[in-house]
Amino acid sequence: MSKNKKMLLIYAFILTIGQILIVAIISGVEALGNKIGIPLITEASGLVLTNMAVYLLLLIVVCLLFGNELRKEWQQEKKQIAAQIVKYGVVFLAIGIVVARTAEWLGISTTSNQEILIQMIDAVDLFSSIIIIGIAGPIIEEIIFRYIIMGKIYPYGKKRAVIISSALFGILHLDGFGIAELFIYTLLGIYLGIIYDRTKKITVSIGVHCFYNLVNILLVYILAI
Repeated sequence: MSKNKKMLLIYAFILTIGQILIVAIISGVEALGNKIGIPLITEASGLVLTNMAVYLLLLIVVCLLFGNELRKEWQQEKKQIAAQIVKYGVVFLAIGIVVARTAEWLGISTTSNQEILIQMIDAVDLFSSIIIIGIAGPIIEEIIFRYIIMGKIYPYGKKRAVIISSALFGILHLDGFGIAELFIYTLLGIYLGIIYDRTKKITVSIGVHCFYNLVNILLVYILAI
């Protein structure tokens, strides 16, 4: 790996750590405001704007690092990739529904991430939500969890690579100590890992992830009207 790519990866890591610190600071400011009885910042607006800024910066880093590779892969087999995105995307939606219903049947709450999405749409707008959650988020997450993490673990076994990367994907989506997020997103991560393993095309898993998130954003927006 070139020196420039190493520096960009370090930059991406710093941004990720920075996000955690910023969220902690915002939470502290919010708690201080509650203590003194003056609303210094709302949780929804603070976290939404912070996540937007960090995700956009991370997207720039990812595009600088892997933009050429993604473009070449898409241009080589765009028709096949598009067909695979639609095929796997529809199945992904079905799996998401089944997993959510199973969690509901088990008595596990699955509303926290939906509430966050509603808060984001309310705090900014539908277009910004589509850009951040529907496009930027999936690109960043697929590059990190499938392209990088799975790629690094592949030498130790495909199943292990899929499971470990999916577990980390689930942990990323935890809301507090919510079991629902870990359960749902780990299973969804396993499916995305299987897609990447079968197709060997990161553009397919990115497309499927974007398709899934965009449909969910539109459904949440329509139901919230």
